[in-house]
Amino acid sequence: MGWRREYGGFEPARIDSVQRGLIVVTVRESLTRGWGMLFVEVDSASPPKVTGVSLIPFVEPPDWRSVERAGSEGAVAERLSGLAEQLALAGAFRGVVLVTRNERVLLHRGYGVAADSSFELASVSKMFTAVATLQLVEQGRLSTDATIGAVLPEYPPSPSATEVTIRHLLTMSAGIPDLFRSPRYRGRQDQFRTLRDHWPLFVESPLEFPPGTQWSYSNSNFMILGSVIEQVSGESYPDYIRKYVLAGPA
Repeated sequence: MGWRREYGGFEPARIDSVQRGLIVVTVRESLTRGWGMLFVEVDSASPPKVTGVSLIPFVEPPDWRSVERAGSEGAVAERLSGLAEQLALAGAFRGVVLVTRNERVLLHRGYGVAADSSFELASVSKMFTAVATLQLVEQGRLSTDATIGAVLPEYPPSPSATEVTIRHLLTMSAGIPDLFRSPRYRGRQDQFRTLRDHWPLFVESPLEFPPGTQWSYSNSNFMILGSVIEQVSGESYPDYIRKYVLAGPA
């Protein structure tokens, strides 16, 4: 049902393979008119039953030659705007579309929101954090081999303070539990004012594995890196990103 809301159902376009227990089909999404690849797992016992279904959206079409070309830049913008309107009317999209080419704006319009609306970046901000961290490394003010405790004197004594390095944090190999998985997170959201306010959610938790031995996505890693940026630069995280990442070199 979630797929139906997002894609409007599927039209089979091509059977890619039929194997024992697995059928792979290229489909076209009814709402977006994009292409997807559908995997259907079938129980080999009789009578056959579907035991699993998965989808990879936005794949290449079966034959690029059959794809209708949009034509001019104006036609591209018009078709994109039409698609966005269609999705908005179907309740599948609410946001802003901005398309540019060579600094020329081809389309800038809001659908269900104002064109100048601000949106939460979520984990896209991790790229800014990584750039800021490596800027400090490049300047010789920080080492990727430094431990958390060596950079953050106020970080509580713990295995993560002495064993986890900046490199581990950047590469998601620290073993520090994700703070969003903490049962205390939801109940304390209104108490968080600074990056350091989040430390108690994970600092006392045991490491999930020895640092550097495995990979595990954890928002805690980049929360700590934000604190590192503030400590080393003497700037707040937002100020540093605004001045030295978003604004670029003077």
